[in-house]
Amino acid sequence: MKRDKISPLVWSGAVLPDGHQGDLAVDERGRIANVSEFDRAALFPRDNCVDMRGYVLVPRLVEAHVHLDKTLLSGPWHPHREGRTIDERIAAERELLGRPDVLPLEVRASALLERLVANGVTAVRSHVDVSSRLGLSNVERLLELRERWSDSMSIQLVAFPQEGLARSPGTGALLAEALRSGCEVVGGIDPEEFDRDRAGQLNFVTALAAEHASRVDIHLHERGEVGAATIEFLASLVAAADLGNKVAISHAFCLGDLFERSPHRFAEVADTLAETGISVVTSVPGGDVRRPPITPLRARGVQVVVASDNVRDAWSPFGKADPLERACLAAYLEGWLNDDDLAGAVTLVSANGAQLLGLPAPSMSPGATADFVFVPAATLAEAIVTQPADRIALREGRIVRGSEFLSDRTTHSFDAELPKRT
Repeated sequence: MKRDKISPLVWSGAVLPDGHQGDLAVDERGRIANVSEFDRAALFPRDNCVDMRGYVLVPRLVEAHVHLDKTLLSGPWHPHREGRTIDERIAAERELLGRPDVLPLEVRASALLERLVANGVTAVRSHVDVSSRLGLSNVERLLELRERWSDSMSIQLVAFPQEGLARSPGTGALLAEALRSGCEVVGGIDPEEFDRDRAGQLNFVTALAAEHASRVDIHLHERGEVGAATIEFLASLVAAADLGNKVAISHAFCLGDLFERSPHRFAEVADTLAETGISVVTSVPGGDVRRPPITPLRARGVQVVVASDNVRDAWSPFGKADPLERACLAAYLEGWLNDDDLAGAVTLVSANGAQLLGLPAPSMSPGATADFVFVPAATLAEAIVTQPADRIALREGRIVRGSEFLSDRTTHSFDAELPKRT
């Protein structure tokens, strides 16, 4: 897909991540330029300066766990139906998505992508169901949708066997085909309690990832010691296959159980995660589950990523597809109140998410790709707490969200007095 040429810009007067007000130049390659106060007028066109006073620069926002094929956005409201088990939830979803008033996958998924872009997200990891019942139909449709959205965001797809491997014969071969077709990640789900074959599922998934140089993302709802045993078994396979830093466990409710009931055991499992480079992804859920404790996990060196997971679908009626809202919720539940802690919550939905997806770490250094979001707030802490709507997002130097807000902020002269770094 051919892209328009980038117009070099100086974004002037925003509060930068280090807390100082300053300028940031983006060149015609979409990279941050090392432009001094002295020479920027010579290097950049006179009218290509944007007044960003009143905005704070937030590093690239990453949505590291959604389900594009499940969302009900853009269609009518469907009341939530309870399900006590994974089987009941899957059955409820199957019945709901089969209703005639549910819009096609492409329409629903596009509505979720539009909401993500509106919130300044430029990188997404989406799980997509693969099973002997569905085949690769959802994968094929999301691969096409990914191409259509490639100018606005990068979309990484997880081939997700929601109905199990042992319980859905033929799914293993479909997962392999999904990776050959363009999915970058292979998934799994509750290998012991749901699929009833911990060793079989996890051996297959890690071997497939090693064969295809892919990443791994396992849904793990298993509780207590059952979940802990699954984590330890997975960690042994990750170490043997040299998959360090390419594996994630989503949900990991067992870590909350262990932290509550057995701190020593929690420390053992957390250290195993840190040593093998396995990340934990959480949507910081409420209800009767014990969410993974973020502060203790980070203290032991575990990389934690916060994400949305379900956005108005059969599994949950909630979800705003806004990483800042998720970061705020995490900070609230963890009791982070001062500005430094609140600002640090950004890493949960930015740098950590980028690393999980194998993307470059967000950087404001010259030469780095210009991937960031301007948010109307005085500080990162205020941006986290208030989550303002009028955001301006850049991906590879191009404005993908918020150009309409710039009409009265651009083209002031270089010889005017610009904000100086304090």
